[in-house]
Amino acid sequence: MTTDIRYRGQFDNWHVNLNVKYNADSISQEQLLNLFELAGFTSGIGEWRMERGGTFGAFSLLNSHEQKVLEREEAA
Repeated sequence: MTTDIRYRGQFDNWHVNLNVKYNADSISQEQLLNLFELAGFTSGIGEWRMERGGTFGAFSLLNSHEQKVLEREEAA
């Protein structure tokens, strides 16, 4: 048996902009956003995410105020 050493990157204060296409006849925008929030809380992103028994990878959606602050910071 050999030791399996893995190096995982850590990204603090990261963000991503996503363009999402969905069927508005099947799901509302509010329901879709709620699903994203739930995924960020229960599943996460990356190999050592909560869904895989890890403690990292959580994410949340920005509200409109947070989005405006981020846009100002990026413009500066």
